[in-house]
Parts: sequence; C-alpha cells; structure tokens
Amino acid sequence: MSHFRPISLCNITYKPASKAIANRLKPFLTLVVSETQSAFLLGRLITDNVLVAYEINHYLAYKYWGSTGHAALKLDLSKAYDRMEWSFLERVLIRLGFHSSFVSLICTCVNTVSYSVLLSGQKFGYFHAQRGLRQGDPLSPYLFLFCAEVLSNLVSKMEAAGELKGVAVSRGGPRISHLLFANVTLNCFQASAEAMRCIRCILGVLEATSGLKVNFEKSSIIFSKHTPIADREGLARILGVRMEAKHDKYLGMPAVVGRSKRDLFFNVKDRVWARLQRWKCKSLSQAGKLILIKSVIQTMPTYVMSCLLVPNSICQEIEGMMADFFLAQQRFPKSSLDRLG
Repeated sequence: MSHFRPISLCNITYKPASKAIANRLKPFLTLVVSETQSAFLLGRLITDNVLVAYEINHYLAYKYWGSTGHAALKLDLSKAYDRMEWSFLERVLIRLGFHSSFVSLICTCVNTVSYSVLLSGQKFGYFHAQRGLRQGDPLSPYLFLFCAEVLSNLVSKMEAAGELKGVAVSRGGPRISHLLFANVTLNCFQASAEAMRCIRCILGVLEATSGLKVNFEKSSIIFSKHTPIADREGLARILGVRMEAKHDKYLGMPAVVGRSKRDLFFNVKDRVWARLQRWKCKSLSQAGKLILIKSVIQTMPTYVMSCLLVPNSICQEIEGMMADFFLAQQRFPKSSLDRLG
C-alpha cells in the first residue's frame, strides 16, 4: 500500500457544505498560520519560498569563514494527508481558539466518511477510516495547515530557547530557521550534533502526536563549504538523511544554481520535446497546433521563468521546437512564425 496514493471522491451533497466551512476559515488563516508557511494562503506564493531557499543555498555554497558551519535540511512528510490523526486535529483546533461547536462541525465532516474501493469498474464494500484527510475535500488543505503549524511552533520554541540557531545570509538580516510549503519543510541551523539531536527530537514528538512520518528517502541535507567532510557524514547519520546532490530539487526547482545555468535548464527543454513527440502532426490542423502550443507548451516553462532567468539559448531551442511542430508538413514561409505570439 505504500506505493498507492488514493484520491477520494467527495459526494456532491457534501462539497457545498465543506466549501462553505472552508470559506469561513479563509479570513482567519493569515492570523493563525505563521509567515513561514506559504501554501494555500492569499497573498503568499510558492516562489517566495523558492527565492528565499536560493539565497540560503547560495550563502551555504560560498561560506568559507566562521568557526561553526551551517546546514539546510529538506524534509518531506510521507502521505501527510492520509496519516493525519483525527484526535490530533481536534486538539490543534481547540488550542488555536476555535469555538467548540465549530470544531465539532469540522470533526463531523472529517470522521463520518465511509469509503468504497473501485476495482476494474466494480465497487467493493464500504468501510470507515480511523484517520486521514481526503485529497478531494475543499477543507483538507486548510486543516493540514493548522496541523503543520505545530511543527513551526516547535521549531520556533527551540530557537527561542537557544537550542537552534537559524541562518542569516547578510549582516543584520533576519535569521531564518524554517520554511514550509504544505508537506515540504526546509530547516536551517548550525551544523552541530546538538542541533541535529534537537531536530530529531522535534520530529519524534511530531510523529508521536500527529501520526505524520518523515520520508527520509526524499529528505536531504546540505552543509556550508567550511564544514569538515568528516563532520558532514556524522551529522547526516544522526538524522538518517542523505547528502544533497546537485540534481536534487526543492519545490520542483533545482536546489542549487551554479555559474552555468544551461545544464540545469535542460530538463525544461526535454519536457517540451517529450510533450511535442506525443502529438501527431498529420492529424492536427494548423489551428489545433496553435492552440496546443499556446495552452500547453508555452505554459510549461512559466514556473521556472517566474523564479530564474532562463538562458537565451534554451529559449531559442524551445522556440525552434515549437516552430518545427507548427510548420511540420506544411508549406508556410518562416514569416508565419510571427503569428504564434
């Protein structure tokens, strides 16, 4: 079952009620959820986390001074929605100050659901779950934010107590100890055994109370340049995570960007090429090709371009692939490419 990711289908009569409750919660989200969380919140973007993470990784990559090294730990929560304990969710909502009747209404939406498995088009029985949030429920993303806030508070308390110390990328700049986006967390701290054990303790408390579990296969750690190699391996072994490789990603973007950006953005070109190869030019009209290019191909590099400057050579190669697809088996002059917009 660890390889399956079920997505539940909510009843049509339930969704309006769930959507109404979610709309009631939206005005209070920014008051309850800390600034380190960027998912599902009005006025906060995923690119905010990406850009801050780039600044931190750049600082670690070029930090050669200081007596103490620093580290950035990327954590991925395994099947975060499916593992959420209902009792933990109820305690979090009460602790956040929501009225008991409102908490009871939310818990009723969460724990009164029954499931039926569709296998080869046939339904097999109904059963009741004991934990978890439904993927298709409009209420689930906001409820998960409340539970993820517990992790943020645990890290903040340890930082206030002096157990953890965040990373400041400039003199006088704010110290950043953690960034959250849904189930992906980036923690920044000093590269010491005490800090690693503190992080391990925080994760143990979170797993014991909420049911959430860290996916150490997808988690990784990166150290500053002046951290000794021997210390890096020992510190990573305390947490049970691997050292971050150059090809690793954070929120769908390359974790580290060096001087040569061309090699990093080759995957964007490869994705465009793979998508174009799926479509048959002979069975598409010029209008159909134009719609596919504008609605699919031209939107694929948008996320990358919103954060980083893509090299002109990559852009020209993508434009060339679009032109070849648009003009394939057609007798149009090159000037027709200007119509693509």
